[in-house]
Amino acid sequence: MMRRVPHHGTGYGLLRYSRNINYKDPEISFNYLGAFDGLEGTLKMSPFKPQHDIAAGRIREFDLDINAMVAAGQLEVKAVYTDVFAPGAIEFFMNRFHTHLGDIIAHCSGKKEREKTLTDYSHTELTAQALSSIEDLVKGL
Repeated sequence: MMRRVPHHGTGYGLLRYSRNINYKDPEISFNYLGAFDGLEGTLKMSPFKPQHDIAAGRIREFDLDINAMVAAGQLEVKAVYTDVFAPGAIEFFMNRFHTHLGDIIAHCSGKKEREKTLTDYSHTELTAQALSSIEDLVKGL
């Protein structure tokens, strides 16, 4: 289930309205590969790095591929992109992504009590306003 993030997520508008993008809106793919911790003996990450991320003759499906995974307790995020982007645009984007992710982690880490969000419930028609009303009704119970 996709998370319902306010303002369409951290990077909404960052790429679309940036002056660092040439003539067209980029096609973006975000792929979270999962957590690879605790798989010792089952799977092993290769120590070898490929020379290329994609075969030379293959046309990229997306102008920007963002791949993320957790390995050795660390979140790794990698961006692979085409020349649609101006020099420095992806570095700028990834720096902003890192900053916003740090802000989210700090915000969540500072919470004293657990908070439920819309994605904690399976009812797809539940709205933020309805959830807030339900929370108000059951607060003192």
